[in-house]
Amino acid sequence: MLKIYRPTRISQINQKFGKENTMAECWPFYNELGLQGHNGWDIGTPIGEKIYWPAESEGTVTYLSTDINAGLGVEIFYEHDGRYWKQLFWHLSEIKCKIGQKLGSGDLIGLTGNTGKYTTGPHLHWGLKEVGKTDNGSYYTLNHDNGYKGAIDIAPFFVNEFVVDVVNTLKKKIGLLQLLLELWRKLKELIK
Repeated sequence: MLKIYRPTRISQINQKFGKENTMAECWPFYNELGLQGHNGWDIGTPIGEKIYWPAESEGTVTYLSTDINAGLGVEIFYEHDGRYWKQLFWHLSEIKCKIGQKLGSGDLIGLTGNTGKYTTGPHLHWGLKEVGKTDNGSYYTLNHDNGYKGAIDIAPFFVNEFVVDVVNTLKKKIGLLQLLLELWRKLKELIK
């Protein structure tokens, strides 16, 4: 099962995915873009909050945006259990990765901001799309005509744990297992 962890230490979700979660003042913007409603999640943060790669699988940075309307943004592709995904991170104040870079769980992507014409204040706009892969290795968005240009809700995959905390807990468990394995080896030597 695909798991997506929280990419920022801050967990304040100001706006979730879909028509029913769209703030009234944002309707003109979404209508202008041809969307049926909000196409991701907005995490309210101060400018400069660190954003980390929140997936269990390694991701590849495939697109960096400096678009005046959308602001600074990063798109990252990855595979999980034979399916392909793209996560999007928008309105950044600073990008800390580059195209082609491989990111593991908890690696730094950038800093939150308030960039772009269509921002409503300091926050991270975070989106998810399922993608397909052609024989020549290029990707395309599945369900592009779903009213959200292929974006889907993060909610079914979301685990409300900060990804860096998850990674650090895993490292501690691995360290403990390595220690126990070393003790077991030493015990076996003593028994011989």
